[in-house]
Parts: sequence; structure tokens; C-alpha cells
Amino acid sequence: MSCAEVAIYASRSLDLLVIPSQTFFSLVKYYPKIETPLKKAFEFSRNYILPITMDVGDDESSGGTDDDILSEDSEFDSRSGSSRLYLPPSGHNSVRGSQSTGDVSQAKSGTSVGTYQSYMDVNNLLKPGSRLFQSFGYLTSIMATLSYILTLYEVITLNDCNIIVWLQSFFDIFFYIKIYLSMHQGFVSRNGELVMNAVRCRKRYYKHKLWVWTDLFANLPLELFGFCFTNPLVAMHYFRINKLLRLKYLIEFYRKTSAELTNNLTTLQAAMTVLVVALLTHTFTCVWLMSLMATSPISIIRTIKTHLLVEDSPQRLWDYTSSLYVIVSELTTTGGDEFVLDQTVSMTILSICLVCGKLLASTVVATSIQIAYSIKYTLNNYEKYTKELMDVLKNQGLSTYQMNKFSSYTRQLWVHERGRQLPELIKQSPYVLKCDLMSAMFGQHLRNCYIFADTGEPFLRQLTVRLDYTSYFPGNYIVVAGDSEARMQWISSGTVAVLSVRADLTETTHELLTTGDVFGILQGLSKGIEHCFSYRAETKVSILTLCLDSWKDILQHFPDARRIIMEKSEILFTRF
Repeated sequence: MSCAEVAIYASRSLDLLVIPSQTFFSLVKYYPKIETPLKKAFEFSRNYILPITMDVGDDESSGGTDDDILSEDSEFDSRSGSSRLYLPPSGHNSVRGSQSTGDVSQAKSGTSVGTYQSYMDVNNLLKPGSRLFQSFGYLTSIMATLSYILTLYEVITLNDCNIIVWLQSFFDIFFYIKIYLSMHQGFVSRNGELVMNAVRCRKRYYKHKLWVWTDLFANLPLELFGFCFTNPLVAMHYFRINKLLRLKYLIEFYRKTSAELTNNLTTLQAAMTVLVVALLTHTFTCVWLMSLMATSPISIIRTIKTHLLVEDSPQRLWDYTSSLYVIVSELTTTGGDEFVLDQTVSMTILSICLVCGKLLASTVVATSIQIAYSIKYTLNNYEKYTKELMDVLKNQGLSTYQMNKFSSYTRQLWVHERGRQLPELIKQSPYVLKCDLMSAMFGQHLRNCYIFADTGEPFLRQLTVRLDYTSYFPGNYIVVAGDSEARMQWISSGTVAVLSVRADLTETTHELLTTGDVFGILQGLSKGIEHCFSYRAETKVSILTLCLDSWKDILQHFPDARRIIMEKSEILFTRF
């Protein structure tokens, strides 16, 4: 067995049949005619390359990316025992593992590893798929909606309020920043490579002429030309009409987000429904106001006194408030005969509003059903499986105290994790994809660990797949003093207290560990070493654990990493 010197990636959709190496060699040994030439082949080559000629060039970008991921040694942080590293001896079939330097797949892995090193990093604004990037997309959609509403209101009413001027200036600054971020936004190339180079991102942006011209025209300060007219304020209002095109950012965000399977489509659908309702209502209101001001600027209001006493109907000029009332009444089909309407234009607009109101109501109801179904369906399944487990524990004679304790944990787990820590999709993913995902989410903990910092990225990618994810809640003990388990523990989020419990059951808190800290290193490198302290969750805590039995077998394929781990474990042994 050996480590691959090259990477093989799919250039097109394909179905792959995989046979484990142990099964393969177990079958081959029964066929000597195949086993002999196979051994000779291994003497010259350790890799089989698919006979496919691929052009690794990218239509949108050229050249490669050099991702240099540096590992920094962190301070050793463990308060539990010491022992020598328990490692299996390396056999004669261990060979040297080498890292591929020129293939696209390794570059893809390197960039994906560096994608989520910090959820609060400002650079994540430029990284597609990050939480900050997604949040900024929703913020841009809201800002585009507000800009459309304010601009259309200003063009129709010609309102000279100072607040509107300041809000328009704020929107202008925001969308100028949006254009800058769009120019430098990272993208995933055709070969799965995450490109973050500023020059290549700008080149890709300018290559799409439609992006450039629409951004330019939608944000061009045409209102400055208003000073060339005799009535500059009115002219500035009309010259701001190009800002209505900012609605394109809402459409672009919806198209991109809905096409990605990793996004929450229910949240996206709910947000878009709210924004569309606001846009549609405001647009009909402005169209109604503009039409009535042009044809019949005076509104005639029907009152109770009008019906009973047959007196003159009160009259007033149409304004935005009265127009909004009419549109909302018609869209929701709750309006009455408060206004006298006998013009063809007004009747036509109300007819269109009535039809759109029915369609809008059906959309809102469908979205509400989708949200309720997505929540309750998952909750029902979770409650079903939890109840089955509780029945099993009850039949085994578990005490009421322990039952209540476990029931409380399952309720907290649903509130914080919705009943799932890591989706089953990750466990069933192809091995290389699983390595990329786990490295992107949790690889930084291994790279910053004293033991694994210098072992190399290929070894760390294999190691992240062996990590287990567990959630704890305030008051839950993670490790109790005296426990002996061959596991290392990393804090992915939350705060953990290091405690010692005396004979009278009083506790002493020695230290508080936070995100990124690690404990139980020596216990994770050896078997039979007890913890000297207890570790308890002070807040909601996410813990990553690495069991010795799950990764010790891969060391024989990484002799350099094995040597580094042995040396550093000797240092820890002599120190503690």
C-alpha cells in the first residue's frame, strides 16, 4: 500500500465502481498468474492513471493558484497525566508518501481548507458559501428593495424631504461598496478550484460585460445633472429613476442561491416572498397614485352619512396613504366602497390588483405551508425516534433521574442542533469529498495543534475524516476525573471549565477553555492514562474528538508524519 503521488478528478459526470484494496488483494492471491505480473507492475509504478486527456485551463481564468497554508505551533494545553505514544510499528510495506504539487485537485483541497478558517473573518465576504457571504447577500436584497421603494416614491411624489436625500446617499455608498466586493468576489472554476486571487477575480468580472454595464448604469449619479436645469430639485428627482435598476441585485441573489443545493431554500423562499409582497404592493400603489393624479386628482369618499342622509360627499386629493389603503384593500379583497371610482383607468388597475392579489395569496399560503412542513416533519421524526429510545431505556430499568436527564438533553439538542450534528450526507459522501468538507470545517484545529502542526496537509486531510462531533449543554460533563479513554478533545465552540472535585463534593474551577483549545492530548496518544481533572460545559459546547484506534493504522503510510508525532510525544513525555 502507498500514498498517491497524483490526484485523479472527474472531468465529467460518471459512475464509479470501487473495490477495497484488502478485498482486491485477497482475491488476487488465489490467481498466481495475475499476482506475479501485478507485483512486477508495482515495482515500476504505484499509480494507475485514467486514459483521459483533459485541458485543465479555465475559460474564465487562466493559470494556477498557489495556496500556501502555514501551520503554526500552538501552546500545549492539557492537564491530564502523561505516557509514551502508543503507535504500531511500521511494516516493510510502508512506503514514502509524497504530496502532489501540480494537480488541480490538491489545489482545490488547499483552497477549500482555507475557506472557513473563521466564520467572522471579513475576508469571508468574498468567499462563496461562507455564512458571512450569504448574510451579505440577504442584506443586499433588503437594501435593493428599500432603494427601489424609496426611489419610486420619490419619483412619483417629488418629495423634497431631507431624510430622503440622506437615505439615498446611504444607499449610494452601500452599492458602491457592493460593486467593489463583486469585482473581487471569489469563484469556483470549472475544475472545482476556489479562486481568490484579486487579479483573476477582476478579470472575470470585466469579462462579463453585462455585469459591468448594469452596475454602472444602475449606480451612476445622474441626479447631478439636475443642477443644469432651472428647477434642479424636480430634475434631480427624475434623474434618480435609474436607481430602480438596483432591483437586479435581488434577482441575481435569488438565482445564484436557489441553484446551490447547500443553501436553505425554505429560508430563501420565505425572504423572497416577503420582499416580493412589499415590492408588488408599493409598485401598485405608485401606479395607482400616478394614474389618479393624472386623470382624477380629487378622491370622493363614501361615508355612512352619505348613504343615509344623501349629503355631499367629502372630497380630498389623492396621496400615498389613501392610495396604499385602496391597493391593500383590493389585494386582500377586504375593501369596500369607501371611494367612488368610475374612471376606466382606475377600474383597470383594480382588476389587475384583484388578480395579482389572488396569486399573491396563494404564494404566501404555499410558502407558509412549506415552512411549517419543513419544521414539523423533521420534529415529528425526531420525536418519534427519541420516544422509541426512551421506551428502550425505560424497559431496561433506567432510573427516573437518568431518564429526565436524558430527556432534557434531547430537547436541548433539538433546540440548538435541530436533532442533527453532522448530516448523514457527509458520512455517505465520496472519500475525497468527505476529506475536503471535514478539512474545511475542522481542519484548523488539527493544523494549530502542537502534535499535528508539522505533519503536512495530506496527512491532516486523512485525519479530519476520523474526527467525531458531539454537542454538550451547560452542566454536562465532557470528561470526569478518572476516566480513561484514548481520545483527544478540541473545543469547536463554547466554553469548558476545568474542575477538580474534592471528597466533600465541592468543586474548584482551575481554568476556562474556549474555542480552539485542546485537552486530553496525552490520553489521545496512549491507552490506560486517566484524566486528573473533570471538564464541564459552561455554555453550549461543540466538541471534536479523535480516537486513537481510528487513526493509528494510517501512520504506516505517512512515515514522516509518524516520525514528527513520535518526536513531539517524547517531548511531552519528558515535560510531563
